[in-house]
Amino acid sequence: MPTISIALGHKLSRVLLRSAAAVAAFLVSIFPLAGADGHFGLVSGQVSNDSTKAYLQSALVVAQDTGRSAATDQQGQFELSLPVGLARLDVSYPGLDPQTITVSVTEAQTATVTVKLTAAIYKLDSFIVSGGQREGMAKAVALQQRAPNVKSVVSSDSFGNVADGNVGDFMQQLSGVNANYVGADVRSITIRGVNESLNSVTLDGTRMASAPSNGVDRTFEFEQVSLGLIENIELTKAPTPDMDADSIGGSVNMVTKSAFDRADPDYFTYSIGGTSRLVGYTRTPELIREPLRNVGPSINLAYSKVLGEKRNIGVLLTFTMHSQPQGLDTAALLSFENALKDNRYIYSVQVPRPAGAPRSRLALGAKVDYKWSASTVLTLNTLCNFFHENNDTRIFTQLTSQAVGNFKPSYTSYFEEVIANANSASTTLTTTDDKFGRTFAITPSGRTRLPGLLIDYGASLSNSLTEWEIGPAHHGNSPFGSPIGRAKGQVSATLRTVGFTVDRTRDAQWPVVTQTAGADMYNLNNYSQLSLLQNDRGALDIVTSGQINAKKVFERLPVPAFVKTGASFRRQRRTNWTDARTFNYVGPDRIAGSADDNVGQFLLQYRTNAEVDHGYRTPPWLDSYRVAENLKGHPELWTENLTASLTSYLSGHNRLGVEDVSAAYAMGHAKFGPLSVLAGARVEDTSVSTRGPRNYLSPSEIGLRNAYAAANPGGVVSDDETRRRLNAQYSTIENRSGQYRKIFPGLHFKYEPVADVITRLSYSSGIGRPSFSQIIPNTTASDTARTVVTANPDLRPQFADNFDVTVEYYFRPAGYISFGAFLKEVDDFIFSKQRILPSGDDNGFDGQFAGYTLTTPANAGHARYRGFEFNYNQQFTFLPGVWRGLGAGVNWTKTESYGDFGGATSTSLVAGVVPHMVNGYVNFTYRGFNVRFTGIWRQERLIATNANAALLQYQVDRQQWNVKSRYTFSKRLGFFLDLENITSTPITESYIGRRGDWNQTRITSPKVVLGVTGRF
Repeated sequence: MPTISIALGHKLSRVLLRSAAAVAAFLVSIFPLAGADGHFGLVSGQVSNDSTKAYLQSALVVAQDTGRSAATDQQGQFELSLPVGLARLDVSYPGLDPQTITVSVTEAQTATVTVKLTAAIYKLDSFIVSGGQREGMAKAVALQQRAPNVKSVVSSDSFGNVADGNVGDFMQQLSGVNANYVGADVRSITIRGVNESLNSVTLDGTRMASAPSNGVDRTFEFEQVSLGLIENIELTKAPTPDMDADSIGGSVNMVTKSAFDRADPDYFTYSIGGTSRLVGYTRTPELIREPLRNVGPSINLAYSKVLGEKRNIGVLLTFTMHSQPQGLDTAALLSFENALKDNRYIYSVQVPRPAGAPRSRLALGAKVDYKWSASTVLTLNTLCNFFHENNDTRIFTQLTSQAVGNFKPSYTSYFEEVIANANSASTTLTTTDDKFGRTFAITPSGRTRLPGLLIDYGASLSNSLTEWEIGPAHHGNSPFGSPIGRAKGQVSATLRTVGFTVDRTRDAQWPVVTQTAGADMYNLNNYSQLSLLQNDRGALDIVTSGQINAKKVFERLPVPAFVKTGASFRRQRRTNWTDARTFNYVGPDRIAGSADDNVGQFLLQYRTNAEVDHGYRTPPWLDSYRVAENLKGHPELWTENLTASLTSYLSGHNRLGVEDVSAAYAMGHAKFGPLSVLAGARVEDTSVSTRGPRNYLSPSEIGLRNAYAAANPGGVVSDDETRRRLNAQYSTIENRSGQYRKIFPGLHFKYEPVADVITRLSYSSGIGRPSFSQIIPNTTASDTARTVVTANPDLRPQFADNFDVTVEYYFRPAGYISFGAFLKEVDDFIFSKQRILPSGDDNGFDGQFAGYTLTTPANAGHARYRGFEFNYNQQFTFLPGVWRGLGAGVNWTKTESYGDFGGATSTSLVAGVVPHMVNGYVNFTYRGFNVRFTGIWRQERLIATNANAALLQYQVDRQQWNVKSRYTFSKRLGFFLDLENITSTPITESYIGRRGDWNQTRITSPKVVLGVTGRF
């Protein structure tokens, strides 16, 4: 299969290369060369900021007499073909004073010029620390203004302090972007309401591997990437044919820094400080991650050096470490009756629910640029990111079954009493594990610039691993220390036949729970049914790729034009596994639930902070570490749930997906006065091979369970070889493969009727491939629940047509205002389909499971996303005195959605779409002082769909306010202070069915980051 895909990719590239050559020949035939009767010469140059010494990307160079123009690349370089003689070049860049230079153009040799731009504002201060917010915004404006398509660009400099370095937190300030939080960290993003798994994320245009937390979808998790190596981020909402097509929501490209980005490339920058969540909860076990109580290190270092006799080797090294203590992270979770009516009972209540985890991120980056010759630059870019969190989640639950007879008849939606009966219980649960993530990438690349021709080429290997570790099996995977190897897991105990009231009259989100009957639920000695779940699971994602692109510029045609073509190949290999083992405590008499169980011996001897408990009495928390150690030291006191363990092992192994994507494209661009047109097409051929278990424990296969028990008469299985042998004997491995090909056209218009006014109109198409969990064969049946859940290897991808129109006006010297509209039409939408299995040998399961509910992913229906976007950014340098240091910006996105899923849900809304989003900022700079206030607002939205309207889940309005400040004493020393979520806005505040029926509330404390920064 890989050989076929590669060969097909080569064939497609040859066809498109020939097509591009034919297009070029056609252009030459209808447009005679302007220089056919004259003489031309080349002008090349480099543009930089004279004050900061940074090379300027997307500076505009225009030849006055001919109107020919060029934009500079990342190193500030440009090239123009002009008639022989004296030429006057106008050079401009946002925020800097324009400059006009005169150059003598000869046919014999290339004329070389150096342009240094500056602005009056730089002369006001006695010193300038480069990389400020003003320079960052100017760069973003220049890149966005020069783009031929709809694109948002933001420079990492404009973010201010980057000590915490979360790329996702950085990106949520862009229009159309919504952050998806896990605890207090941004884990992923959605773009224009489209699911996060339908975005593409690249590093310098190359796909990054990502093993997401669930191990099976295509979501890129930003918590494993640091801002330390990032120069700017490009968010493309209307992709061009030279970009990957699998970006229905949008494409995020992280552009890395280079030692050759500055005229003075030898420097060392540092940012060293600490981070705190103000209110402590549990302390991180490793001293390096939390040296002081509730304070973790926050470090960002960068070293740049140009080496060699010819100064042609550039080296950039970066180091980032950010450790965030757990702080206050408390949740309430209420489960309501599955019906909408006036009096609706709560059948399960969890208050308080301490959640979250200390999170640490460590990133290393190295980039080497080698100027092989005047025309060729070779680059080796490497990075390695580590992520580690100590999960400590505690849940204290009072619950009963969904039967009205369990409640006193006088119940209301705000007060109820559960009668003590066999269905009512109190449970205490503690989950501790270590989530470890590691992502590395090595990317060799090069670019060769010849007269009128630019060729770039490269390859990449990216590897991402995510694991949840519950014991010493993977000891040493974390770079932060050794306690990760301590045995732990999820431990729970239950107290039966309790009565209690749930009173929401005082606070609808944080009810008062009062016990009315049964043994004291705050005394752990009254509990029984002690169990331990040790779920070792993980995912591995490996992406290898290679690509080549060629851009031919036709400088001598009557209209500026270029043709670009290229080919690429990408292989993604995803493996995920689960090995969950369940153990029940039976005590010395080996009878579960008897008097000698003594669950109270495992009481956690730690009282949480009163603020974490949200004013509630501290529940009887279990010490999962002591429970796990007891299993390890005294296995005779435990018995294993062999059915559950075996089912997990069989269904959780031998899961593999391999996807090959061969692609080729051709596109052309021409500028007819104020109108620019870019058109082309991309062909992608996709080959998929999957392998997975098709197994289940059905009544007819009861011998499987008996064989497993007979092989392990002791009850607790410690022989992994036995489990592997049973896996090979009883698990049926299913192999599936498929292939599909699709052409993705694109057409982009850019119209500039007057200076600084731009109108854009774009059409693009895209693909959304199924997640690996949906196509890797895997079937699990439950006789108790009478359900069958299975993957669908025949699932088709989703396809989208995207339309964008924008009108932009760019202020001078820096800033812009824009208004746009967009429409996305998605077909073959993927959703979860349910049906009742019929009887008969042809029901897909050899006649088994008749009457069971089958759940499987399917293609059906249509989804539509449409909306408007408004952006305004400006630095008020035209104001007098100190007010010229003022700047402000705001963006607003309105999105509407419609989904037709064949009756699978009770609403036509698409989950995850935020109807209105607003981001804003105000910044002020005066001499060495800089402060930036930012705020975000997200309107109420649907976050979970269901066929039952009573179970539709909504997130209410959310706002968050942050402050970033810095005072610079000199270039070498400054002080920064950042405050995040200063109003303690809940991360989650949701209701189910109707407003007032609060489902979940999760509160986190503000985060503080402070320290020193400077440059040598």
